[in-house]
Amino acid sequence: MKFQVGQSIEFLDEKLTGKVLEAKSNGRYRVETEDGFDREVNESEIIAHGNEVYDLTPLIDPEERSKIIIEKEVDPAATGRSSKKHEIQGEFIEREIDLHIEAILDYHRHLSNAEIVLIQTNHLKRELDRAEQDGLRRIVVIHGRGTGALKSEVIEILEQRGNLRFYDAEYKEYGLGATEVLIL
Repeated sequence: MKFQVGQSIEFLDEKLTGKVLEAKSNGRYRVETEDGFDREVNESEIIAHGNEVYDLTPLIDPEERSKIIIEKEVDPAATGRSSKKHEIQGEFIEREIDLHIEAILDYHRHLSNAEIVLIQTNHLKRELDRAEQDGLRRIVVIHGRGTGALKSEVIEILEQRGNLRFYDAEYKEYGLGATEVLIL
């Protein structure tokens, strides 16, 4: 969907409205929120204000809901996020696994915190398996700072695998929200 400058919009993942200030390249827009803040967003994060968005959550059995969640394909050019090789002590990080829910799902506002953590941990397990299959040696798991709940889940998963060593990632590159993993 293309948005016009001046068009009113709503954010999919927040109870917030705004208006389009500028259309940028690759489906990105600069918007001003109702609070007066400027933000750059991806086209998939907003809808035209006034569009009806129905929450079907009550109609779906909670056990079935987690089965129908569709993960998004991340296009680094479209999101502005890209994995880059970070050199740490002469070796390169070969892959970053971003567990922020926005990096995994396009639409997640209807999910409970428990469902979000389940999706994030399942994503981590799949990505660890893929990294091992690809023969990677060093990865960084980006879990964010938050309350530490997701980091605890990440550590528990990593401890269950016998072929890994892990520690806090380089503070200068990642702050407190990432764990570096060595695959032995």
